[in-house]
Amino acid sequence: QLSLGPGGFVSLLEQTAAVTHTRVIGKPSREFYNAALSVVGVTNPAHVVMVGDDVVGDVKGALDAGLGRALLVKTGKYVHGDELGRKTEGVLPTLTVDSIVEAVDHICSTFDGL
Repeated sequence: QLSLGPGGFVSLLEQTAAVTHTRVIGKPSREFYNAALSVVGVTNPAHVVMVGDDVVGDVKGALDAGLGRALLVKTGKYVHGDELGRKTEGVLPTLTVDSIVEAVDHICSTFDGL
């Protein structure tokens, strides 16, 4: 299945806005996570939990950026076996859960007030 990545859209926006020097950042780059943390005023990424269904973009990206925990949810992009580290150079999710509800329950039950 073919799908259009961001390049075509960026090119269209550049031409429309007469801008030639754009920079696209996104998961799993450390720069993306640092920018997101900065926007919400987080100074210690170790206090942040990432919840996502993409083992590379969400889990590995978050842990590589220094976030404290990364929970993998078995929905959306999740593929059976993603939690085993084959796609992430051995980086493993902190926890793998069946649903976002289970992820939130886990976070709430382990919240230490930081």
